[in-house]
Amino acid sequence: MSYGVQIFDEKGRNLLALLSPTFVLDYISSPASGSRNYSDTGGRNLKVCVLHYVSIAGIKTAIPATATVSGNTVSWANVSVEQPVIVVAE
Repeated sequence: MSYGVQIFDEKGRNLLALLSPTFVLDYISSPASGSRNYSDTGGRNLKVCVLHYVSIAGIKTAIPATATVSGNTVSWANVSVEQPVIVVAE
């Protein structure tokens, strides 16, 4: 006998089949520029998300942070505490 969870919407669609798990691998706020290799992603694709926080003083006028993915390597520039990068595997 197997146990588990099933969630259906009002039209009878299985919502668990529609969702794709995302794993947070890293949160980068320093150094400002660099790259990092992720050797074991479990066959998942890497994606990056640059966050732009708004401080009490308003939007920062710093150079916007950027991040890219090439294979299993993530590269970033202008990253800071106000503009961190989240690396996820989907």
